[in-house]
Amino acid sequence: MLYVLIDKIFLKSSNPDDSSKNFIDPRGRYIGKNIALRVLELFIFQEFNYSDDIWPELLISLNIDFIKKELKDKVNIPDKYFYDDKDLTRFYTTYNLQSFDSASYFEEWLIKENIIPLNDFIVHIRNSVKDLSNKNEIYKQLASFMLKNIDPKDKKLLNEIEFVCERISQFWVVKK
Repeated sequence: MLYVLIDKIFLKSSNPDDSSKNFIDPRGRYIGKNIALRVLELFIFQEFNYSDDIWPELLISLNIDFIKKELKDKVNIPDKYFYDDKDLTRFYTTYNLQSFDSASYFEEWLIKENIIPLNDFIVHIRNSVKDLSNKNEIYKQLASFMLKNIDPKDKKLLNEIEFVCERISQFWVVKK
């Protein structure tokens, strides 16, 4: 529908000022200059799946550091005019913005790189421990697993890992 509207209304004539006659708009949103800008924006950002009222500020907010650096000698723009990280995250979540690079989606990364390996680790430790009520046996299995690729000369790291294993082993204990 957008393409039909662009073609039949906005670009009906070669002059955007002529296209503005198709609208009764006392506020001037559809004057020639604004029509030309909106059409350009639609073509440039047609891949973004959200309202055309949001994306200009979104793109500016994504480049806040660059924009502030470029304009620092000319004008100081307060942060309240940019979306913060919380707003940007909300937009990415709400509109499920897609990236055109090879990076995986957040939910894929979370599942493949965190949840599955963590689950495999938990299953491995549980299957390795004969008595889940024995905190010392759990500690030994955790320490064995965590220390298998650590350089034995690195005493500080060994001690830290052993300390962590001792602390988390209590969470694995199943009371009889």
